Amino acid sequence: MYRSYRGTISLLLTVSLLSAAVTGCQFLPKKAEENTEEAADTSIEVSTANPQVRDVAIKSNFSATIEADSTVVVIPKAAGEVVEKYFEVGDHVMEGDLLFKIDDENAKLQVDQAKAVVDSAKAGYTAQQATAASTKAQANETIARISSNEAQLDMAVDSAYAQKRSAGDQFQSSMTAEDYYETEYYEAKDDLSDMKKKKKKLKKQSDEMEDLMNAYYAKLGAEGEEGAKKWLKSQGFDSEKELKDAYSGAASAYSAADSAVDQLENAIQSYDLQKRTNGYNTDSAEMNYYTAQENVALAEQNRDIYKNFTKATTLFGVNASIVGADAGLVNSESNLRQAKVNLENAEMALDNYTVTAPVSGTITDIGISLHNMASSATAAYTIETDAKNKIVFYVAEGTVDSVRAGNDALVSKNGNEFAAKIINVGNTLDPETGLFKVEAAMVDSSNTFINGSTVSIKTITRESRNAITVPGDAVYYDDEQAYVFVSEDSKAVRRDVETGISDDEGIVITKGLGKKDDVIVSWSSQLRDGAGIKVISAEKNSDNNASEEKGGAVAKRISDPAEITAGEASTEISSEENGEDR
Repeated sequence: MYRSYRGTISLLLTVSLLSAAVTGCQFLPKKAEENTEEAADTSIEVSTANPQVRDVAIKSNFSATIEADSTVVVIPKAAGEVVEKYFEVGDHVMEGDLLFKIDDENAKLQVDQAKAVVDSAKAGYTAQQATAASTKAQANETIARISSNEAQLDMAVDSAYAQKRSAGDQFQSSMTAEDYYETEYYEAKDDLSDMKKKKKKLKKQSDEMEDLMNAYYAKLGAEGEEGAKKWLKSQGFDSEKELKDAYSGAASAYSAADSAVDQLENAIQSYDLQKRTNGYNTDSAEMNYYTAQENVALAEQNRDIYKNFTKATTLFGVNASIVGADAGLVNSESNLRQAKVNLENAEMALDNYTVTAPVSGTITDIGISLHNMASSATAAYTIETDAKNKIVFYVAEGTVDSVRAGNDALVSKNGNEFAAKIINVGNTLDPETGLFKVEAAMVDSSNTFINGSTVSIKTITRESRNAITVPGDAVYYDDEQAYVFVSEDSKAVRRDVETGISDDEGIVITKGLGKKDDVIVSWSSQLRDGAGIKVISAEKNSDNNASEEKGGAVAKRISDPAEITAGEASTEISSEENGEDR
């Protein structure tokens, strides 16, 4: 997958560079463009080789037990007082017959204690599961609150901006009102000044008209109507009525002017009050506006601190609590597993206090006696077995078909290795292990081991004969699809393949390649289906008579470890070249 990813990146870069080159060349003269295209050679230099036909085998190590030697020495794994003893020298016993029992009271106590530890570990694991679930629930709640807190902080910023706009509008309205009443105040004062001048003038006219009226009545009394009319004529009036109307008009004009002065003075007082009131309102609105500005800055600061710092700290704490809860759960589970292992060990140790015959045979010697001490330092029974020496191990169902009688095996013990042969492969599952029993025999019968001892045995568990193989670097993967590139007409052509087992030299191709195919074996991130190539080296097989096969599907480069029941897998190449994939 990594190789496919790297190839995709290189392909994208190549396409980008080619696109840039084409764009740039559009501005060159036609002849220069043709020369540039002829000079560019983007072929990828590669090496090719035909697939190799060879045998590939996988061998696996198993833990085996030595059983049923010609003479078996029964040595107890536990020490203590012999409380029961059966059989005597010369008696024949069957495999599984009870030979003797050792006092097991302490061992039973160990089992009881181990059970108590298991119960405690189970309770601890259950409690830790509840703690982990609660921690994760709290973490989810905290994460949910993070979104809610962010939304609230965003709303606080929006609200602060709305308050700022409202305060700004109020500030502007107060200033406008203050300016309006100030203008009205000074205009009213100017009008008052004019009206006072007008009133003074009208007062003078009214007084003059009053003097004329008084003079007219004096003439009328002194000189009579004729004399009075003459006088009126000399003053520009045609009649007494005209004089009275003029007098009344002057008096009314003066009275109106006097009233206007009073109204203007009242208006000035009112405008002055409104001007000062709105001045106070303007100052208050200005203060509110700047306070709203500060509130906006504070709301934005609180939001940014939460998003940039508090949120990260909270998430870190949440992750830490989850990791801690998971770690505690893993630790509790580990404690439970360890307690179960200890219980199994205690139960196994308890079983060691009851000793049975490991094989069928005749008792030739007894080294213990009733109520005396038995230990692993002293042989308890010696039994001449009815069966020959054999090495027993067990394999899984997926492996048993590949293990055949007659196959070679290699036994290892304390750094030494011994040749062996598979002599029997069971065809039914062992009820205790759920596996298939396999028996092997030493090639050299003089090589013997203590009955019941453990050895390591290696034998073939999977092989592919006459297999088509390619180097590991020649195989690419597109997700789960394996493929190779073959050279065809100076082009790299993608070929989907199915893979089998692999070893250090390469991978078995079970479908999709023929022996004559020229496989590109040099790895390159620029290879892609249809890319131009230049072969700088090519290896051909001496014998290419096999027919070519092509196919699809895929199997990953792996030796199928699920079928290996014990030990670690290893690979070997056989020198034989006949047979089939087993």
